[in-house]
Amino acid sequence: MSVTPTIQQKLLKYNSSNVVVKNYPIINKFKQVVRPNSKCVSYIGGINTIRGFYEIIEAAKTSNTSLKLAGVFHEQHLLEAINTSEFSANVEFLGYINSTEVEKLLSKSFAGLVTLHPTLNFLDSLPIKLFEYMSAGLPVIASNFPLWKNIIEGNNCGICVDPKNSSQIAEAMTFLKENPEEAKIMGDNGRKAVLEKFNWENEEKKLIELYNTILS
Repeated sequence: MSVTPTIQQKLLKYNSSNVVVKNYPIINKFKQVVRPNSKCVSYIGGINTIRGFYEIIEAAKTSNTSLKLAGVFHEQHLLEAINTSEFSANVEFLGYINSTEVEKLLSKSFAGLVTLHPTLNFLDSLPIKLFEYMSAGLPVIASNFPLWKNIIEGNNCGICVDPKNSSQIAEAMTFLKENPEEAKIMGDNGRKAVLEKFNWENEEKKLIELYNTILS
């Protein structure tokens, strides 16, 4: 069993029966809500340099956007940078938050960030937070990896940027903040895509079928 097509291709030479079961969110884990006058953009997940920390901090400052960070710092000096630098006016660190608090945060946000750097581990990954943002009806600002572009631009549910270019990230923040109707269309499209395609209920069927095949 694999979680991405790339991993499957590597494993097929050892087992031709390998099945891809993707880590997509459960339908309605996060409900779509009306977001009147949402002013912040959110990042949820592990926080470190290769997940785009410095670029999204700089983009928030450049675009004068409130940025909410929720998760655990994997590099202590990054937390110190927030507390001691000029960026702190635009950034609020929430620490680890549970799923109920995540839902509340997303309900106050106009976009979700997943601007990971183009490292080997990330290029062909399918981060669940991307699909959780979509499930909540949020447009996404995401790295312009070919796999992600196919999902995001193919479903018109966000904006793909060079994750190492803070100016591009800032422009995406500004566009979605200043064009709420366009942002809502993207958010609605992302939600629809999760309900129809990118959900655990679809993947669960493949997993159960795999188990039944093994047991038989």
